[in-house]
Amino acid sequence: EILHSMGWLLKGLSCELRLLVGFANDAVRDSGLAGFLQPHPNLCSALMSNLYGNPDGVMYRLVNKLSLELIQIDPSLTPPAVDMMKKAVCDLPGPPDIVQGYMIL
Repeated sequence: EILHSMGWLLKGLSCELRLLVGFANDAVRDSGLAGFLQPHPNLCSALMSNLYGNPDGVMYRLVNKLSLELIQIDPSLTPPAVDMMKKAVCDLPGPPDIVQGYMIL
């Protein structure tokens, strides 16, 4: 139940971030409202800072409380080819009401 609730919270954050960076979805774009949804870089930066900006950030605390595994990536590794990354994309597994329309790499 807790993970389900957190899924909804994260989906809401995702929607908010999309709007703050100016990525309106097709329905909004087609409705003529997209002109009112200009990017808001200062608000986006403030939200990202609160989420990820320091060890007191929301996402950092969330990962620590859920005992999720943090993976260190070797910065000297060669990045994968773009076509390989495109082939690795798949639908996000989980409850359809939360994950519909999201994909993972």
